[in-house]
Amino acid sequence: MSFTLTSPAPMPANGMRELTPKELALRASAMACIQQLEAAQCQGQAFVSLFFDGTGNNKDWKESKLG
Repeated sequence: MSFTLTSPAPMPANGMRELTPKELALRASAMACIQQLEAAQCQGQAFVSLFFDGTGNNKDWKESKLG
């Protein structure tokens, strides 16, 4: 099995690559949606609570078997 290494294209000077015609069309349609002046039909609030124990101090913890 042979492998070929290829280098990626260099980063543009402004830090952003040019969009393809398909990407430009998708961006234009997305921007048209957010530029509408109408208010959303459903408005509400979502309350989310998130906790992540990233300490790794519970790696040996096991649940007791039910039943």
